Amino acid sequence: MMNQIILETRVVRNDGIKFTSGGFAYLSLTLVFETVEKKDNQWQTKKNFIKAILWGKKAQKLAEYLKPGTPIIVRGKLEQNNWESKDGEKRSGFSLNIEELHFEKQQKRKIG
Repeated sequence: MMNQIILETRVVRNDGIKFTSGGFAYLSLTLVFETVEKKDNQWQTKKNFIKAILWGKKAQKLAEYLKPGTPIIVRGKLEQNNWESKDGEKRSGFSLNIEELHFEKQQKRKIG
């Protein structure tokens, strides 16, 4: 079964470099991407947010450049995460384990 996702996205949040108990570096990001859906016979753009993780030396090298608003293209695997809240409730969510990251060139838009 294939699990590959490619997103053209922007960084919303960069939580900074952190380390696992084994000393392995990782960078946690929040990304935003848009989808288009038809609602009441009108096309509407919807913003979607996803947590993403970049690991190892790539995380350390790229952390300072991944500022909010930075346009990027990422390829990775979608993973389901399960945890227990402080209240003891079971929770579940998805995150993107980034395998490849490219900075997208910002295009200057002409207005008028």
